[in-house]
Amino acid sequence: MTFSLSALDDLVLVEGTFDRLGELTGAPAKRWYGDPESFAETAERAAGANGLLVSWRTKVPAEIFNRSPQLKYVGLAASPFTDPTECNVDLAAATEHGVVVSALGQYGDEATAEWVILRMLTAARGLQPWRETCIELKGKQLGIVGMGNMGREVAERAAALGMIVVYTGPRRKPEAEQAGFNYLPLKELLATSDIVTFHTPKGTAVMDEEAFSGLRTDALLLNTSIGPTLDPSALEHWLTGEHAAFACDICVAGEQQQIANRSTRAICDQFVAGDSKEMRQRKSDQLVENLTAFLEGNPIRRVA
Repeated sequence: MTFSLSALDDLVLVEGTFDRLGELTGAPAKRWYGDPESFAETAERAAGANGLLVSWRTKVPAEIFNRSPQLKYVGLAASPFTDPTECNVDLAAATEHGVVVSALGQYGDEATAEWVILRMLTAARGLQPWRETCIELKGKQLGIVGMGNMGREVAERAAALGMIVVYTGPRRKPEAEQAGFNYLPLKELLATSDIVTFHTPKGTAVMDEEAFSGLRTDALLLNTSIGPTLDPSALEHWLTGEHAAFACDICVAGEQQQIANRSTRAICDQFVAGDSKEMRQRKSDQLVENLTAFLEGNPIRRVA
């Protein structure tokens, strides 16, 4: 018995991954290039499949599950959303229809952390026109909003450069504080940090107008978090300051990209900060692991 599998969009996997998936399912997976441009195109790509693979970019609404009684599995090629209602896959509909949804664990943290260091260095050394003179990172304070696995990767690299690392989040992390990374409330972190970097779960809002009002006017902001992390209008107003600076990558919310493209004090890198050969390998391996576990009757990394 075969298990038909369809990839709804470009998952950016290493060569040979679809061969591995085909060996598991007994039939070649349908592989589509580019993102579907409409619900009709998504439905066409999903038609008849027992399993779907999808990135965080393409919505899989309830209607897909209503139309697909044969659908049993969705492999989300992304880390899970903190708020299930923010997920691009309708998790409630999946549960209602008995469809298992598995996401990925940590897979892009290392590359993203290196991007943060890259952007800090290019700003400090004057490779972006945000500083009248070059500065050193040693002794500067880095504020990390969200001390999860990715935040910890950033903290360790920054500490190796001699930076003072502080963090904030919904919960204190004793293990981070034992490593020398001190906790500060958000308001204090924003008021005292030279550089602030955001590593919050998808769909997490952090910076509203009030938060921006307490941010240093000469800070460098770095954001790779997907979703409404920074209020767009408040960010744009803050960037009118003479010494403000901001950098993001193409994965953040679209309005932040547009603001970065309009501002002379901001940059939006047209590549994924977390992309690397190693990241793609980890991502591919986890997708195969998730599908293998599902087919064996013991799903892992479930979100629905």
